[in-house]
Amino acid sequence: MQNARQLITAALATALIGTAAWAGEKSAYPVTVYSTSREAFGSLGSTRDTADSFQKLGCQVNTSSTGSTSVYCYAQSASAVGACLSSSAALVEAVRSIQGDSYLYFSWDASGNCTNINVTHGSQYAPKQP
Repeated sequence: MQNARQLITAALATALIGTAAWAGEKSAYPVTVYSTSREAFGSLGSTRDTADSFQKLGCQVNTSSTGSTSVYCYAQSASAVGACLSSSAALVEAVRSIQGDSYLYFSWDASGNCTNINVTHGSQYAPKQP
């Protein structure tokens, strides 16, 4: 009787653990802008999938006819807006890695210059929907 109970408990635990591992983490990260600390972040997929019409998040790469490149990143939440510019080659490279399901974090200084751009790719971030 004791062995049967232990066997059933072990089987249930294995089934529950297996189900949790199979499902995987799924998280929504809407746009967040902190004007005071001058940083913004969120998931592009979550931003695109939001029901409201004001959230925006993204970056663009601009290339001039002389070959110089720069980036512009922007974020708009329900309560704040943030943006920055940079011609740093490292930050341009980071922006070029952005995909539709990326998580984006950027920060800026008092002059509006980008000080940091982080792009993260992971299975937990929602893909962008049409």
